Amino acid sequence: MGNSVENDPFVAVIDLPKADADLIDAYRSVGRTVDDLAYTEEFDRLFEQYQRAGHQATRSDVFRRLLVLRKSGLLPRMFR
Repeated sequence: MGNSVENDPFVAVIDLPKADADLIDAYRSVGRTVDDLAYTEEFDRLFEQYQRAGHQATRSDVFRRLLVLRKSGLLPRMFR
C-alpha cells in the first residue's frame, strides 16, 4: 500500500502498535475526517478493513481509538 503508515516518514520514527498502524491505514483509505465519520458507510468500511486485518474491537472502541490518535497528532489531516 503506497499510502501506508510504513511509508510515512513522520510516523516511522514512532513505535506504533500494529493495531494502531492498521487503523491509521484504514482511516487513510476512507478519506473522511474523524468528526465527519461516525454513522457513515465509510466508517463501516473502515471497521471492516480493521477487522480483516485481524483485530477484534467494538465499533465504539474503534471510533474512540481514532479520536485518541487524532488528538495525539498521529492521523493524517483530512479536509472536508
